[in-house]
Amino acid sequence: SNDTAVLLEASLEHLPSLRSLDISFLSIAPTCDAELLKGVFERMSELTSLSLSYTFEPPDVELVLRCLGPGLSKLSVDDSFLVPQEGAVFQEYLSGNTVLKKLTLIQKVCAGMGELDNVFKGLLVNYSLEELHLSNFGLENPTMELLADAVVEHSTLKILEVNFFDECWEMDGTPLAKMLGLNKSLQELKFEVGEVACYDAFAEAVRKNTTLKKLSLNLVQLDDLAEIFVYRGFLEALSCNGTIQQVTLGSIYSVLVSQFSELLCETGTERRVTFEVDLSDAELFTEALEKCSGLAEMRYSDWGSKIPVPPSAYRHLMRYYNLEDLDITLWEQPMDDETVAALAEFLASTRTLQSVRLGFNISPAATHALLDSISCNRSISSLAMLRWTFNKLNASLLWQILRNTDILNELFLSLHNNSDFKALSQFPERLLDNHSLLSADFSDFRDFKLKVKDVMRRNLSTLYRAVMFVMGSRGRRYAEAFERVLRSPALVKEVQKSASESKEDAKERVRWAKDYLNEHFLAAAGVVRDAVSCIENGRLQLDQIGLDSWLHIRRYLKVADIKEPTDQPSTSRHLYKKRRSRF
Repeated sequence: SNDTAVLLEASLEHLPSLRSLDISFLSIAPTCDAELLKGVFERMSELTSLSLSYTFEPPDVELVLRCLGPGLSKLSVDDSFLVPQEGAVFQEYLSGNTVLKKLTLIQKVCAGMGELDNVFKGLLVNYSLEELHLSNFGLENPTMELLADAVVEHSTLKILEVNFFDECWEMDGTPLAKMLGLNKSLQELKFEVGEVACYDAFAEAVRKNTTLKKLSLNLVQLDDLAEIFVYRGFLEALSCNGTIQQVTLGSIYSVLVSQFSELLCETGTERRVTFEVDLSDAELFTEALEKCSGLAEMRYSDWGSKIPVPPSAYRHLMRYYNLEDLDITLWEQPMDDETVAALAEFLASTRTLQSVRLGFNISPAATHALLDSISCNRSISSLAMLRWTFNKLNASLLWQILRNTDILNELFLSLHNNSDFKALSQFPERLLDNHSLLSADFSDFRDFKLKVKDVMRRNLSTLYRAVMFVMGSRGRRYAEAFERVLRSPALVKEVQKSASESKEDAKERVRWAKDYLNEHFLAAAGVVRDAVSCIENGRLQLDQIGLDSWLHIRRYLKVADIKEPTDQPSTSRHLYKKRRSRF
């Protein structure tokens, strides 16, 4: 309704310095709301990132494009922006823009390719764009060729993503592959879903390209026609390429998993290639456990299977050096003590596993064994526990995990017995001791969920302040927030988004911020204005002890340990007036 845009305008009027905005409307009135948005955007001179999940009428598109701020570097819109004059309006916006760095286009409206053709013509004369993401566009061959022509000589484009989710039709990626063989600027290419026949073309491109660092391909192969030979040429070409650091492939048909893993070892590419596999056959899952130690993702469900997986097979998980995502769901077969022990040993020792989802009926003792192993883990950021049994002892162990972890960002619990709910009745209160969780799903009870959401909002605010510290903001509250979540994987992800850079570069930013806080702790905590300066008295003093000695002292200090001044507010930009917490 029109009221929606009016409320939006009123809300944003008080945020003139907002830098990132995501607007999603279910239904708003055309024309008048575009006028309101025009006024909003014209006043938001600091806006650098904008996402509009709303289909605009053609007359409104020109109005919105004209009023977008001069500093906008990230834009995400659907293809209603391509409708006016078959994309010519957006072509003009793109070709004349020298500030836009990241563009995301999402297919919702246009059925033809003419609109995209014009956009790609605009890309030909754009010399600033660094990222282009095309989501859910089924590109026909002439349009794919035009895209390839626009990208092949582009000197600033670093990331290109083309994806389409339709099992009934696959795109021919040959033009993209030929482009990749000639391009000298792309560092990352994502292409899905394409024809498996494209592997030969991409193999040739990989042999020629010298700048690409990451390649993601999801090329479909029909299950009943699955053959391992289609991958050989590509992997042999990859073995000859010294610049591509990471290749992510789509799901490999389950009957080929063992052969594919052997081929990775044969070509020496097992450390650079990750792929997915969904298994529902106990024998294939057992074979994969024994032979596929290079898997990055593994999912198994025994739904409908009458053959149990031998408990000893789970011992092979200890050899997995690259597993990041593990999902095991058992409905038909019980989880015996030997299997629990094998899983517990793996969970306690793995340093690569980031996401784990374990769904099976287990006893309180087995639950305690798995929780105990998770308490030793330092890599899992997403954890889902389904149908485990919680008593008072297990609840206490979970509280300990929540209190001590600074890695866990997502937690999902699915309980089925009243005794489990009773044991975990203090869940919201116990969450107060945790600052890393951003998503916690446990109960559908309204009051319960509201309490949990309050803590999640607090933690999200902490994360954003930590990101601001990494990006250069200074002050006690930013330093304290950074110190609380500096090991959280979510911090790297948010810094990566904020800085529009690679994961490796984002990690380096976080490391630099950590070093800065260690060296300038007293200033960051508000103890001194800029640096420690002592009056000479003939003795060794704090400002003379040297960095190594100071860092040893720093190990025992936290920003939160430093009491804030209460007598008078500080005028230093390094200090801030104490405010009452909202949470």
